[in-house]
Amino acid sequence: MSEQGDFIEITRVQKNSREQIVVGINTYRGVTFADVRIYYEKTNGEWAPTGKGVGMRREQALAVILGLQDAVQRLGATDGEPG
Repeated sequence: MSEQGDFIEITRVQKNSREQIVVGINTYRGVTFADVRIYYEKTNGEWAPTGKGVGMRREQALAVILGLQDAVQRLGATDGEPG
């Protein structure tokens, strides 16, 4: 039996011309978690995951979502200009 379960892709956001941010649900060693990972485009045009990413339990993912919502509000308040 494989330690790696099925990956369920939720969304994909273009980061730049060669990378995408992929959000999904993954299972590893029987533990299911939210996964946010950078994918890169291989020379054959296929997309593959990099080691850059993070897996989070539900509680951690909720805390990150709250932080991102706050960041987006602050970006809107400054018209996207940092600081």
